Amino acid sequence: MLHTTVVALLLAAPGPDPHEYDVATASIHISEQGAEVLAYDAHETLNGSILVVPQGNGVTIAVDFDDGYFDIVVDDAGEVSVIKSNLTTDTIEQRLEAIGLALEIGSPPQEGKFTCFAAAGGAVLGCARLALWCPIAILATICTCGELADPTHVECP
Repeated sequence: MLHTTVVALLLAAPGPDPHEYDVATASIHISEQGAEVLAYDAHETLNGSILVVPQGNGVTIAVDFDDGYFDIVVDDAGEVSVIKSNLTTDTIEQRLEAIGLALEIGSPPQEGKFTCFAAAGGAVLGCARLALWCPIAILATICTCGELADPTHVECP
């Protein structure tokens, strides 16, 4: 009887909140191929990434977490051709805020990198909410991240 009670108490005990998202550190890496934001928890385990890959006049933004994703593909004509996600907009927003905070309090910022993250985050949220400013945020992402990757190749207004 005591064994059954202990097991029942253990099963009833609250587990970790699936919506809780811990980011201890985050970093931004820029290369000729694009920009990548990596987020790590307190155990130094990768628990989130944002990849921005300019392609011609378009861009692909892929946000990946352990339990979900959000992808945007913009073609060369500037049209949003794909938006896929299995996360709620509120979950995406909360996680981007956590990553942004980790970037702000982490190592000294390098010129332009936080701006790239902010533009990509704005594009993700704008498109997730189907906001009218989604295309403008995508243009800002292409400009800020693309100029960092290859300043001679991107033309921005």
